Amino acid sequence: MILHYDFLANCLKKVIIDKTKFYTMTNEEIFQLKDFSFKEKNNCISVVASSVRHYLFFRLTLNRKFNLKEDNPAYFELIYCLTDLFFTKRYEKDEVLQTIDDIFAKNKLEINLEEFKTFFVDKTPFVILEDVLNNEINELYFSARYNIPTWLIRMWNKQYSKKECLKICKAINARHNIYCKKNNLFDVSKLDIDNNPDFIFDDKLNLYRYNGKASFKKIPYIKDHLIYETNYLNDLLLKKVPWHMQDTIVFYSQEKTSMFFEILATYNKENLLGFFSSDFTKLSKNLEYVRKNKTDKIFYEQCEISGVEARLPKKANIFYLLPESSNFSYYYISPEHIINFDNNKINEFIKKQKEMIQEASKNVEVDGYLVYFTYTLDKKENEKNIEEFLKNNVEFTLVEENTIFPTIKDNNFGYYAILKRIK
Repeated sequence: MILHYDFLANCLKKVIIDKTKFYTMTNEEIFQLKDFSFKEKNNCISVVASSVRHYLFFRLTLNRKFNLKEDNPAYFELIYCLTDLFFTKRYEKDEVLQTIDDIFAKNKLEINLEEFKTFFVDKTPFVILEDVLNNEINELYFSARYNIPTWLIRMWNKQYSKKECLKICKAINARHNIYCKKNNLFDVSKLDIDNNPDFIFDDKLNLYRYNGKASFKKIPYIKDHLIYETNYLNDLLLKKVPWHMQDTIVFYSQEKTSMFFEILATYNKENLLGFFSSDFTKLSKNLEYVRKNKTDKIFYEQCEISGVEARLPKKANIFYLLPESSNFSYYYISPEHIINFDNNKINEFIKKQKEMIQEASKNVEVDGYLVYFTYTLDKKENEKNIEEFLKNNVEFTLVEENTIFPTIKDNNFGYYAILKRIK
């Protein structure tokens, strides 16, 4: 029988029902287990994470087929066991089945045990889904298969197309690729990652893809800041916007991002670099890095975007703006992000984003650039915001905008718009 399966199922419940952040739960609950080795704790975390990433599949199946719902004490215990049976396989099959027997006996479920096990054992998730939905391929099918809420599938179908929506669903459920760059702030001449099998250079993206088994954040190169994680969108933005020596570059961010590293590593020592956020506690690691590299040309302030103007010695030649958004790409970092996301918040984000674009524009020099970008796929937060801003601000013109869709190979995504102040 699986040791502490009821405790681990309760950890899953805290993430789904109580909306506890996944990594908060692991630190406060699983890593506190005293009779587990470090490896065993990681195995538990892997199963809980996978349970979250397949939760909508199990919810649909248990609800429709066996009338089991979230208020049943056996519900999350069975999901934990079935997740390992189908996906993670950290326990022996007999051990999982024995645990299911125990769950049925303990909770006195009015479900035929043999029928339950026959339904799940030796079937693929796709066969089970087709059985539950009577071979009907609809929004519920894609929601359960890709662990994406139906409201979000409907939104992507409407804003893009059904074909593009399916590509997005497939891509964001593929193995997440980690890309990185050498950090030019340090002497990397002796950094030989080109001959390191843990790193593969992608000629198309012009980035290194990490292929190692160890946690990326724990490898020595990262700890020593010789390399840093990046993505195609960030890398693209820094190449798209023209700049000159002694330009003033401003970055206002409300999201965790490698753009802090990118800006410090890209611009010349003669550039004046200003970093701002309304909450640096959320971006503590980014701020720590800025502090370590602070010079008389680099400064940072915590303030609302309306307070940036008073803190700038001169208007910006380039103003990068990363507002808070639905940030669906955060799914790769925190597995519960999409299924626990409150879609009613989107309107709040849009209202704030519009205000921030307007405030940021006040700090851009004539012939300077305002660069708006997000790590999400939502036209209302992206294209529509820019369209409305340009309609009401004729002193700006659109240079370029683009939506970066995820692919199986590079499943990072987002949107950017480069605006130029012409008068």
